[in-house]
Amino acid sequence: MDLSSGLGSSPLGESELVAVLPWVRHLDAGQVDEFAAELTEAPCGDTGAVHRAIVSWRATARVNADPEQLRCALQALTGDPLGPVRLPGAAGAVRG
Repeated sequence: MDLSSGLGSSPLGESELVAVLPWVRHLDAGQVDEFAAELTEAPCGDTGAVHRAIVSWRATARVNADPEQLRCALQALTGDPLGPVRLPGAAGAVRG
């Protein structure tokens, strides 16, 4: 894989990624650039960072591939608020 050529500002091209990870075809060009950047910017040997990027972007591609899931994912949240949030490190502090 030629890391010097790319799609947009990404050092990895979409065709190279699709050849290895076929689900990448469900990501738009901006998402492919972000995914490729996460892969190439992961510290050498940090397989955890690479794994998290692949799992996260594969989930995004799965939603993008299903028009109903994508429609639901893009809708604004409505209804009851989810409740107060305890702020870490702030004893008893609640935001809500």
